[in-house]
Amino acid sequence: MKKFKNLSLRKALFLYTLLIQIVCFFAAAIVIYNAHVTQQRIWDRYYSESDWQDYKEYEITISEQGSDSNLSLLKDRISSSEMSFYDNLLTEAMDFLDTWSYLLFAVIGNMLAILLFYRLKLKEPFNLLEYATKQITDQNLNFELKYPVLDELGALCAAYEKMRVQLLENYTKMWDMGEQQKLLKNTISHDLRAPLAVLTGYQEMMEEFASEGVLDKEQLLSMLDSSAGQLQRMTGFLDKVAGLDSLEDWQLQLKEESVPMLLEELRERLAILCTKASAHPLKAELCAPYRNSLPETIRIDKSLVLEVYDNLLSNAIRYAQTSITVELNCEDSKFTLRVCDDGKGFAPPASDSVPALDQDSLLASSDTQCHFGIGLYICECLCRKHGGRLLTGNRETAGAYAIVEFSASGGTN
Repeated sequence: MKKFKNLSLRKALFLYTLLIQIVCFFAAAIVIYNAHVTQQRIWDRYYSESDWQDYKEYEITISEQGSDSNLSLLKDRISSSEMSFYDNLLTEAMDFLDTWSYLLFAVIGNMLAILLFYRLKLKEPFNLLEYATKQITDQNLNFELKYPVLDELGALCAAYEKMRVQLLENYTKMWDMGEQQKLLKNTISHDLRAPLAVLTGYQEMMEEFASEGVLDKEQLLSMLDSSAGQLQRMTGFLDKVAGLDSLEDWQLQLKEESVPMLLEELRERLAILCTKASAHPLKAELCAPYRNSLPETIRIDKSLVLEVYDNLLSNAIRYAQTSITVELNCEDSKFTLRVCDDGKGFAPPASDSVPALDQDSLLASSDTQCHFGIGLYICECLCRKHGGRLLTGNRETAGAYAIVEFSASGGTN
């Protein structure tokens, strides 16, 4: 039965037509035979006694010769003028069936074959294709097109389903690209805050102390040099993200960086950000518990590390009450930063080790209302690109901590 159902459309149509025509042929033969019998019975009522006597003698003669002829068919046709109106009408109807039965049954058989072929082979796949077309037109791709028959229309339904899956994947990719573009825009605006705060701090310091003669030439040049560095960093950051479709496309640029100089730059940024980016005074401290064991250089992407560092500081400054502490460590080809604050900490669901950082929820949430936001999502993405990870949690006393790890051997490009 399954093999019969999987016949191609051409073979199925031929088979349906052949079977029905065979049935119609035998049906027409039966109708013609019954028409002859009915017609003969009508004529038998109009034969005279002498006709019957002649017929019986003729019958005896034929029997003696051993013939199997149907004697009833040898009788003469009764004239229409000799029959009643009803018998004449019935005889004419039998003549019509005798003449046209094969043709009538052939036509009826073809119609039945076409109807059967449509019902068994065309109706279901056509309905499925019509439904699928309507769903796609209505921009609804959350359906499945199933038609298990292995004929031409089954192949068409399978191609339609493949097209639906591909369209769904394309729409999903387009949606993801739009969300990634939105995230990149938020990243740019978010990550420019820290260097702008540093520049604002240098400018205010120079305006306040330069006129009073408190700052000497060397200090002014140092501030100008740091300001130029911040401008250069912002320019480099904008150039880097301008050609990106998402944070996942960030290309690592690993270089050997001096650990003492990096430590000093991190301390300077911490002091300025805590002064200018906070609404109230904060005590800022950066320490390296294993300073004596720190290597002289480490191979990292400095711009990426600073982006993560600025985001962690911005997040900590927003919630800190009185102090922020930063710890730095380098060991086993791993560069680690731990940023702690004494604020309200993370919400209870996020207080256990590594939280789930979901792009959609982070984009939908307000960065000023919860400890998780776009800043931590950026950190998580960039740490992963550098072969590291982001860990967050609440301190035992008060506040929260965020630990970022970077692999000195890099990560995935």
